[in-house]
Formats: sequence, C-alpha cells, structure tokens
Amino acid sequence: MTEQSFIILNDYIINKRTMALLPAAHTDYRTIVIEENATYYINQKPLDLIKLACFKGGSSYDGRRLAAMHELAIYKKVPVAINTHDGIYTFPTCSPSLFHCHWIFYEYIHTICPVPKVSNQCLITFKNGEKITINVSPKIIRRQLYRTAHIIHRFSQKG
Repeated sequence: MTEQSFIILNDYIINKRTMALLPAAHTDYRTIVIEENATYYINQKPLDLIKLACFKGGSSYDGRRLAAMHELAIYKKVPVAINTHDGIYTFPTCSPSLFHCHWIFYEYIHTICPVPKVSNQCLITFKNGEKITINVSPKIIRRQLYRTAHIIHRFSQKG
C-alpha cells in the first residue's frame, strides 16, 4: 500500500478483530492499527485508544490496570482486560508511557521467534499469517503472554 492510498481516521474503537496497536511518528497519524483483514491509520495515541476501549468495556483503564496489578502482584507492563465480556485482552511491550510501546492482543498471537543475529528483537506472527518485528526480546513477550493468560483465566466469565 502506498502512502497516498491509505485513509487516516480521527478515531477508532478497539474490537474483537484488533490484533495490534503500533505507535507511529508521522505528522498525520499516531497509531497504526492492525486488524485481521485491514490496517488503519489513526490520529490518536495507542494509549488513548486503550483508555477509550476500557470505558466502552465497562471500566476505566486505571481500574482495569489496578485489578490486574492486584491479581498478578506486578506494577510494570501490566496486561489490560479491555472487555472481559467480549474477550478482548492486550498487553504492552514496554511501559505504556513510552512512545515506542506497542500493544499486542493476546488472542491473535500464533508464534514468537527471535530475529536471527539481532539481539532483543522478536518476530510476532499472528494467526492470520501477518508478521511484525518489534524491538523487544522474545523472553519479555512470552512473559507478557503468561501474565495475560493469567488475567484471562482470572477475569473471564469462563474462568
């Protein structure tokens, strides 16, 4: 897709098809949203999209974060149960206050692999075959997956 062919949206609602939120240092948009069958360019920061989605899911971002912190006894890189009813869970790749924080949605991860000959990078392959490379070690992403799975088990209606 060429830069001239995409549409920039002013807002976006995280949903069951959202796979990742990637920060963007672009003059016209701040987030690249990857969905199952589409990519969107949004003029809002990733964390702002997360906060709005939490409200739409019945709570505040701070409330979701505090509940996860209490359950996991952690205080950094806390996974977020955006909407437990719809099964939407995500985790940050680093501190959400940092610009380069990516948000990955648990349900869509297929594999996590190290990038050969490059330290502290991993390749995430989603269930639909789409891939992204991020500047975080596979070990950190696996730990985030484990934490998110714990939150899913604890807070889902099935768990």
